[in-house]
Amino acid sequence: MSGFPQPSRRDGKEPCGECHIQAGETCDICGATPGKQPITSAELIARSDRPEVRDAIRVPPGVRDPFGPAATVVAVDPEWRLVILESPYAGEVERNVAYARAALRDCLKRGDAPAASHLLYTQPGVLDDDDPAERATGIGAGLAWGRKAEATVVYTDRGISRGMVAGIERAHADGRPVEYRTLEGWQS
Repeated sequence: MSGFPQPSRRDGKEPCGECHIQAGETCDICGATPGKQPITSAELIARSDRPEVRDAIRVPPGVRDPFGPAATVVAVDPEWRLVILESPYAGEVERNVAYARAALRDCLKRGDAPAASHLLYTQPGVLDDDDPAERATGIGAGLAWGRKAEATVVYTDRGISRGMVAGIERAHADGRPVEYRTLEGWQS
């Protein structure tokens, strides 16, 4: 993933380029914050003051660590913003899934931690989107995540489906901000 970690701005605009900031700082010029820095498994263990965390992560003696001693673990950053991602699914499913994946990537680059239930629950063996009862279950489960989300982000290049309308209406009813976004190179 090129571009990670880099300083980032909540508004999605590019940092000014003059950012020389450390963890916990904000650029005085543009307001950017540091990107998320990866840490190794060994560093994660060393930083933990909870024995149960150290024991859960540590590889038992005599067992080869499949990730090696310098495996990268991404630390949880309190700056991640939890969002519900809305994009089309039904219709041209293959193209809509590709679009939703691009939207997921866009969210991550902006510092958002997206939940995209239409990609998760429609996987083979989970729920059948062509069965109205199972579709309703998936939509309901996705909307339930909204109780924890800070915003709903709607990607509009491929149109707004009925399921997306339901998500937008739920966000408004819950008082959750709704942001509309587009992706370069995508059209209906």
